[in-house]
Amino acid sequence: SGSESYTNTRGIDDVTAYVTESSENVYDIKIYSPCPIYAPKNCSSLFYNVANMTSLVFNNFNTKYATTMYSMFSRCSSLTELDLSGFDTSSVDTFSSMFSNCSKLKTLNLSSFNTSKGEKMSSMFSYCSNLETLDVTSFDTSNVTTMDWLFSSCPVLQAPDVSKFDTSSVTEMSAMFYGCKGFTS
Repeated sequence: SGSESYTNTRGIDDVTAYVTESSENVYDIKIYSPCPIYAPKNCSSLFYNVANMTSLVFNNFNTKYATTMYSMFSRCSSLTELDLSGFDTSSVDTFSSMFSNCSKLKTLNLSSFNTSKGEKMSSMFSYCSNLETLDVTSFDTSNVTTMDWLFSSCPVLQAPDVSKFDTSSVTEMSAMFYGCKGFTS
């Protein structure tokens, strides 16, 4: 088990990524900067298929200009925990497949997610086969048009509280709960 750090040494704009090997060829990653690190407007596939990452911690990662997070963490198959409580998602319209196929993900903090501009949520959590609980009570779904496969193939997920979901704009919600064996009602 080793640890390495990678630093961009351009003075005040320093960005450091700490990479710690948690087991053979599996890593915990921490991204740190004393100044904001601005995410691109299009965050599609930003961490897509980083299959050997168990956790990712952000410090000063500013997402306020992001408008799409399509497949941002999709196929991060070793990822077990992710805290995105610091993400500003107030401008994001596409959340589709954001966490799809994160098959080992157990803990996901979306407590500050602002989904009021969200239009697409297809497959957002599909195939998160180890995710047990998910708090989506703060999600504003009034502008969402696609929710198909949203929670599909999440066999241990306990039914999230979707009682406040506004589905009046939704045109596609097929297989939204397909394969969700942990739902009791």
